[in-house]
Amino acid sequence: MASELKLLERQTASLRTAIVDAKRGSLFAAGDLAVSVSEEALQRAVSQALPIEQPVSPEFRARIDRAVVSFRSMQGSVRLEGRVWALSDPETWADLVLLGGIRDVEVDASSGRLSAEIALDGWDVQRAAAAGAEMDWIKDLVRLLGERGLVALRDLVPAIRIPVGIEKGIDLPGISGPPVTIPAGRLPIEARVSRVLPLSGRLWAMIHVTSSGWTRAGAPEAPGASRAGGRETGPAPGARDREARVAQPGEVVGDPMPVEAAGKRIEALKAERAKLQGELRSLLPDEARLMDAPPGDVLIGIPSSLVESIVSEALLGPLRNVRLSLRNVVKVERSDEIQTKTFLGQMTLGRYDLTVDVREVNAVMKPKAPRLTFGSNRIAIDLPVSVEAGDVKAKLTFKWDGRNLAGIVCGDLTSEHDLRASVPPVLVRLRGRFDVEARGEQILVKPRLAPIEAAFKVEPQQRTWDFVDGLIESKNAVCEAALRKASVGEKVKGLVSRGFKVTVPTGWLRSMALPASFRDTVDVKGASAGFAVTPTGVSITTTRLWYGADVSVRKARRKAP
Repeated sequence: MASELKLLERQTASLRTAIVDAKRGSLFAAGDLAVSVSEEALQRAVSQALPIEQPVSPEFRARIDRAVVSFRSMQGSVRLEGRVWALSDPETWADLVLLGGIRDVEVDASSGRLSAEIALDGWDVQRAAAAGAEMDWIKDLVRLLGERGLVALRDLVPAIRIPVGIEKGIDLPGISGPPVTIPAGRLPIEARVSRVLPLSGRLWAMIHVTSSGWTRAGAPEAPGASRAGGRETGPAPGARDREARVAQPGEVVGDPMPVEAAGKRIEALKAERAKLQGELRSLLPDEARLMDAPPGDVLIGIPSSLVESIVSEALLGPLRNVRLSLRNVVKVERSDEIQTKTFLGQMTLGRYDLTVDVREVNAVMKPKAPRLTFGSNRIAIDLPVSVEAGDVKAKLTFKWDGRNLAGIVCGDLTSEHDLRASVPPVLVRLRGRFDVEARGEQILVKPRLAPIEAAFKVEPQQRTWDFVDGLIESKNAVCEAALRKASVGEKVKGLVSRGFKVTVPTGWLRSMALPASFRDTVDVKGASAGFAVTPTGVSITTTRLWYGADVSVRKARRKAP
């Protein structure tokens, strides 16, 4: 009765707090990642670790054979059933029931897995059998557990590992061009559970995720950033399973409230609980009702704001350090005949061929703020990118072919000039989408981006024009006058200055996994509990990206001692 009373008190207190937060709109924080696990899935996970057998004193040994998990009324309750017996006489035993609830869910610092913590409220003996004096045996057991409290039973409580993990970072491999050079980097992720909500048969964990921003590979991490490295599969050296929180001796067992008063208090709390449950149901947001989520034993709901932040930073971080390097960009040519009037009539002085071979363009790309649009299992992206601080290396070839008598007058000429020019800033746009797909345990965003079309202008250095003028002035007076009259210099300038168009491929943008994923193996009280993860679907709404999966339990593998 004391255990039931304590559970009801926790439930009603949690319901009252939840109603206040629901009215404020903060029950399900819009920016937090949501993990939702059905009680059936956790029931299977916990049951896989059973039986658990431990000594509870020098005289007694106990075993837990069955667990019942429930997530109702803003309280996760756990009922553990088993048996305790006397070491001196195994035929002397009692059926034992441990009652408690799930209080905390945490992100393990080493593995990133979610774990739930059970707090014991009390225990009870259902029935007993004794080879000798039954009442004396029961009294001895009650006295023993009463003196030691629930501490004597804590090793019988299985640790709960939820088959979901939060990655400690997203690795971005980079590329060493051409046409672009992007340094490798990492987007560190930090996560902490901000709220636990047992509702309608599911355990919800709201997880606040932050990042210190993209970091170039090899660069020192910002203070508080997650450590670099991939997913870890085991505990850190020296780490151990957290012990279940238990009441101190005397806190639950031996409750001084009289039986009649305790019964009335329990009935009053049940009535209050029912009333609060109805009020809370009317205040729950759509996401709590899973109206837009796929089915599944386990659901991961990543807020659009978090996805946008991660995708944006994964793009903007590396692109802040991108060098654009184009080779053999374009070759443009122009030919023309130059004629003039003489006392002999119209005369062709010659023909010129001008070639500008743009061999190399080097520039720096700087991204602007992207715009992302969510829906239809994809994320549309429009990212303005400024191409600036660029320079051009080209070869300017001028060939003059004198014609008829002009060949004698003007002669032939071929000359080459290494052209150096700058590229004024130009704004281009990266457009396309990221398709969202489930691949095994992970949620991937896969880029489908159109090539970037860029129209570059060229601003040659003054010595290029000096070169053209020098060519014209190198001819005799008749030819120089004719060339200037035909505006050959202006035509050269026009050809060089009109610029060129290039296409920058976007294949350097790679698929990346979002930071929350399913885990197919969890550790439960010394056993390696395998799960077969079967994705059930992905859906994208304006507020969240949902990923669902069913999990079935594989045979537990006991760890070697």
